[in-house]
Amino acid sequence: QDEIRDVVEPGRKVQAQAAPLLLPSRLQALALARHPGIEASTTWTTYFGPERAATVFFTDSVQRPIMVSLNPYTGQILNEQNLQRHFFSVVQAIHMTLLLPEPAAEWVVGGGVSIFVVMLLTGLVLWWPKRKQERKQRFTIKWGARWRRINYDLHNVLGFYVASIALLLALTGLFMIYPKLLDAAMLVANGGRSYPQEKLDAKIDSLQVVP
Repeated sequence: QDEIRDVVEPGRKVQAQAAPLLLPSRLQALALARHPGIEASTTWTTYFGPERAATVFFTDSVQRPIMVSLNPYTGQILNEQNLQRHFFSVVQAIHMTLLLPEPAAEWVVGGGVSIFVVMLLTGLVLWWPKRKQERKQRFTIKWGARWRRINYDLHNVLGFYVASIALLLALTGLFMIYPKLLDAAMLVANGGRSYPQEKLDAKIDSLQVVP
């Protein structure tokens, strides 16, 4: 994404300067000058390095996600984008929600992935060799055999490894769709113990307001 956007989008790079970077509150004010009525506390300002534009994210008055790119040394606005129509944002939305409203996407996407997980698990159970002498055959391809056997092994052996990766991807997808499932997985990974610091909200105490 970054490499493609560097080529097709203006205003992502700036000339590094010896001057200090502008404070977040100053960049915030410049970005919101075109959008009166937006509360400064709802914005998100990010710096990406000495040769990169800084960005201010916020939601405008009609609930569109907006990203403003600025020169972090001068405050010059380099680009403004409606992320609702941005190519990579649309691709992400298709991947996560199929462009459906979130309540519907939770059932459609979440249900589809859940069925996929069940199919993978039951397939692995059926595939798993019941006798020890069959295990080597199931995990390795017999390259010296006839082509029919090689074709069978390619499907049988590679299918296992692909299914294992697919199961991992599907489970992490379910964690993103169902937060309670993620909490359960974290509880198991933590050995049944709870760590309150994992749920603390980050506090920002370094912003200096510039009049």
